Amino acid sequence: MQRLLFVVLMQIAFLQIFSHSSASIKAQERQSTVTYLPILFYTPETKFAFGGLVNYNFYTSDEDENTFPSTIMPDLIYTLNKQIIAELFSDIYFDKGGYHLVGRIAYQYFPDSFFGIGSRTTGSDAENFTARNFATELLITKKVFYGIDAGVKYLLFYSKITDHEEGKVLAQKKLPGSRDGYSSGFGVILNYDNRNNKFYPSEGSFSNISFTSYGKIIGSAHTFNRLEIDAKFYKTIWKEHILAVQAHSELIAGDPPFQIMPQLGGQNLLRGYYSGRFRDNNSMVFQSEYRFPLLWRFGAVVFAGVGDVFNRIEELQLNNVKYSFGTGLRFRFNEEEKLNIRLDIGFTQSGSGFYVTIAEAI
Repeated sequence: MQRLLFVVLMQIAFLQIFSHSSASIKAQERQSTVTYLPILFYTPETKFAFGGLVNYNFYTSDEDENTFPSTIMPDLIYTLNKQIIAELFSDIYFDKGGYHLVGRIAYQYFPDSFFGIGSRTTGSDAENFTARNFATELLITKKVFYGIDAGVKYLLFYSKITDHEEGKVLAQKKLPGSRDGYSSGFGVILNYDNRNNKFYPSEGSFSNISFTSYGKIIGSAHTFNRLEIDAKFYKTIWKEHILAVQAHSELIAGDPPFQIMPQLGGQNLLRGYYSGRFRDNNSMVFQSEYRFPLLWRFGAVVFAGVGDVFNRIEELQLNNVKYSFGTGLRFRFNEEEKLNIRLDIGFTQSGSGFYVTIAEAI
């Protein structure tokens, strides 16, 4: 725990130094910023991780005050679990906010753990493996009405397992994803967004529905359809006391590779579980978070959530639902955009997990 607190304090210090030395480019009414930041974080899946990123925030229009800032952000990360992550992320609004483009290209060399498929797997089912993953995503949406965007997306995922435990499930090469192969999908998106802030909303909501079809006709080795539904709601209860609520579900028909099956755990969905601790063709998660100020730039949260994965709806049983609860500390390192460093600890039926990262889970 002392090492974890040390990382948090170091990250706060670095962010303060580098954010003050970032380059600012004066626009007509708004400012674009280029910020060079060290990356220091901790999750159960990576342990301590470090690296660097360049964050370029800019506005493509000075005429629409409601347009969110656009972002281009490359990063490079190495973890104490000997993982390598390289990404290029872009989130761009153009034509006065009428169009929204989101793109991501990522490479991972990633030693990881696989616990099997289904909601009743145990910790003893874990097997270690290492994969080289490549992913690219491209989404473009158009504003069709106030707060409503519609568009299309393309996703490509490739994974090659370079190491696995002999005699275990992945060594048998029968599970989709245990052999090399591409998953290529094309889909449609519908968003509703009336949040008052992109990174730390205190009012409004964000809802997303997307349908993606993967098939041989677009170069996929796996054939399946995926429906994703995500809804987030924000309400200021009193002064800066904020309630955030999320309902999230993913439903798949077909045979997806295990790497991109819906799953529980990680830094956003049911914090406290190892990312991918439970995975199956379908998932449902409900979670909430209460946020409140402490002093100066510090704040705190308490959170709780329930959810599960399943293959068929009749497999959902109340006595097997997974839960997570916990608390966290926030430090506001960017006042203008309301960006926070977050330190969370989540508790579950089977243990706990620490997370030190940037931006909110909900």
